[in-house]
Amino acid sequence: IGKNRAAEEIKKDQDEKNRKIIAAFAKNFNFCEYRFFYSQYSDEIKKGNYKFLVFDKNLQPDNNFSLEGKNYYVAEFGTLEADTNITASDMTLEVKDDFDVSTKKVNYTNTPNKIYALIIKDKNYYQLRSPFPYYAGGMSTDKMVRKMNSKLKSFYQLKSKK
Repeated sequence: IGKNRAAEEIKKDQDEKNRKIIAAFAKNFNFCEYRFFYSQYSDEIKKGNYKFLVFDKNLQPDNNFSLEGKNYYVAEFGTLEADTNITASDMTLEVKDDFDVSTKKVNYTNTPNKIYALIIKDKNYYQLRSPFPYYAGGMSTDKMVRKMNSKLKSFYQLKSKK
């Protein structure tokens, strides 16, 4: 009984988080059309199997939804990946176990680790990179969604002028 109760409590907590995410988008995001899906169905969504898996902001299944032939992005809350683009590199001295000293190339990236954020990814679930506004972090769910909406609008306006 204890494990069942613990599982129910975990599900209840996750359901509440999901409701907050949906409410945050409904209240703060109008840059583009959006839908929701549970992360356990990510592989099915990637394959184009949307029926019964995608739902709207009212938690109603959107069985007519399709991304066929469309460019789309996926947003998720999680830990920001380090940017794999090297922004600087340098040589440093490395002392080996036998106290021999050699030089070692060190690469630096511009993204700190362990940032919890709303992250934009491509349709293969690869995190986007700068200059695209690919994350909004360090705030409440509402603020992250509002900030991402603002960043996307600004980026779009900037790119539309060119």
